[in-house]
Amino acid sequence: MSQADETQKLKKSKPANSLEEALSMIAQERIRQDAKWGSNVERIKSVAEDDEGNPRSATLYGLPLTEHAKRTERELRAKGQENFVSILLEEFLESIDEAVEEHGCAHQPKTIREVTQLAAAATKWLEALLRRRDASEAASGSGEAP
Repeated sequence: MSQADETQKLKKSKPANSLEEALSMIAQERIRQDAKWGSNVERIKSVAEDDEGNPRSATLYGLPLTEHAKRTERELRAKGQENFVSILLEEFLESIDEAVEEHGCAHQPKTIREVTQLAAAATKWLEALLRRRDASEAASGSGEAP
């Protein structure tokens, strides 16, 4: 089945719930990305390297240290300001840390675990957005977002 056929099949099926819809949207986006950049993802390294082949950390991109993100996320949660940006930033930074630690290893179990947690948290955020959309549509009675 071609990528276009797969995309059409996903678009035609009506999701039963927000998680199913989120996963369908993610699958559609992955098909689009494969069409744009190719599907041989194993060619892409987990982290950037310096001129000597050493892994570069999140600070290369001007990101905060993981401990700072964890502390900020805990503080915001304690104030009742839990938010997906803080959660995802922490998960993203933990993923980078493990990728740097396991750089050069053929099997990267810690990185796999952290990227799985990152993907799950991002999916949860998408699911929350879809539920808010659905609640707004139901409240307006129109079936369309205001």
